[in-house]
Amino acid sequence: MIRAPLAWTITRGENQLIGVSDTWINDSHEELVGKVEIDIDVPHHPNLWHGAGVSGMAVAKTNNGYGVSSIAHETKIASIPNIGMSRVELLAEVLLNESSGTKVINASWGSCRSTPSIYDQIAYQSLLDNNVLIVAAGGNDFCPEGTLHYPAAYDATLSVTTVGHRVAPTYYHNILNPDGTIAWHRSWKDVYRFRPDSQTNMSGHNLRANIDVTAPGQLLVGLTVNYADYPSGYRLLTATSPSTPIVTGLAALIIAASPNLSAQQVKDMIRDTADDIYDIPYNQPFIGLLGTGRINAYRAVLTSKCMADSNYEPNLDLMVRNSMVDYGYEPDDNTEEIFWNSQDIWIRQNSGESYIDVHQNPEYDPVVPNYVNVRVTNRSCVTSSGNEDLKLYWSKANTALSWPAPWDGSITVGNNIPLGGAVGTLKIPPLDPGQEAILEFEWLIPNPADYVGLNPNPWHFCLLARIDTPDDPMTNEGMQVVVTENVRNNNNIG
Repeated sequence: MIRAPLAWTITRGENQLIGVSDTWINDSHEELVGKVEIDIDVPHHPNLWHGAGVSGMAVAKTNNGYGVSSIAHETKIASIPNIGMSRVELLAEVLLNESSGTKVINASWGSCRSTPSIYDQIAYQSLLDNNVLIVAAGGNDFCPEGTLHYPAAYDATLSVTTVGHRVAPTYYHNILNPDGTIAWHRSWKDVYRFRPDSQTNMSGHNLRANIDVTAPGQLLVGLTVNYADYPSGYRLLTATSPSTPIVTGLAALIIAASPNLSAQQVKDMIRDTADDIYDIPYNQPFIGLLGTGRINAYRAVLTSKCMADSNYEPNLDLMVRNSMVDYGYEPDDNTEEIFWNSQDIWIRQNSGESYIDVHQNPEYDPVVPNYVNVRVTNRSCVTSSGNEDLKLYWSKANTALSWPAPWDGSITVGNNIPLGGAVGTLKIPPLDPGQEAILEFEWLIPNPADYVGLNPNPWHFCLLARIDTPDDPMTNEGMQVVVTENVRNNNNIG
């Protein structure tokens, strides 16, 4: 959802060191062994478990065959096993003495106050001015009226609250609690509320914290060293504490991609590249309260890389992905099943449901359309002009599909029944580096009854999306060849 695998094609946070002010980090956990590079010796916070769960979200080992993935898994930690402004200042001093460049510290803690601490307000601003960015949790329980959650509410910090990420809105998961019951939180993608299907239940995490961005934080799988209650060393987490280090890890990736950025630039980049989630109907009551949206790791990291390296992806490159492991490389050798199941193309029976990225089988009606959604992503350092065309075609399945026929409508059967044709053409809006857009096409699907007897699946149709622009031409397109070869060789065909 935050496009972390695409961001990892640029950096995984190599040679970065993030600060964590929290409880003691028990790095004997299988996902944290060797991850704590500096452990500052101060009196420990009495909680024994919180620090491991927080740290795992940022730097847990990844691609090791077990456990979880983390956003900045090549990054290491400088830890101070306690919380508060004085601990943050000490940790910042250690980080700045360790190496040059911008530093980031995670603060998954805080409290509600009616007035800010003038000392802390000045201190956090001073840290930002000295290139130390504090990423702070917005808090779980709502602060009372007239109070805010600090340090997240200070202007100098980057404050985080949660959205769901498990399933598309209106769908339901079967995630189990340890006692075998279904987990209570719906965790609908990019939706703030815990139970958005209830008209009366408006519950979510604290918004009285001057929220900057949101991140996944409902039913995350996280680390724990409370083996008595969770023998596996893993548990479900729903809180701003685990969502905040995801943003901290993103800051580490941004700095790794462009080491000369200031802390203010890193903060602004995370905010400016977040995806707008206010168009989702369930978030309408919270307009302005969820910051600039949900973080987009790929967009942020690519933006950072483009600033640092003028030779990186210098030509416009728009893509429609074939699968979750399609990173836009040409040819696409990662997608094993070429190529009829693109996650960037899906049908909804109603208009305006592009935020529900689950395919529905189309229903035939001679006058009522179905709606095809196509996601386009800019994987280059060039902002697109807005003049690029996205063309969508259909064809009857099981008919030895090649290009351009039958997609162009030139082949018919029986009583002039077409085996394919154009659905339509839409202009792709201007896209910044890493930005994506979802375009919705109306489609009056052909009458399946016209194809009875043609093959065993008269109701089965295929869709083909093509980005058509001279600024991003097809790399290696064959004519009169099986269309899957063109899809494999060209990331602007899906």
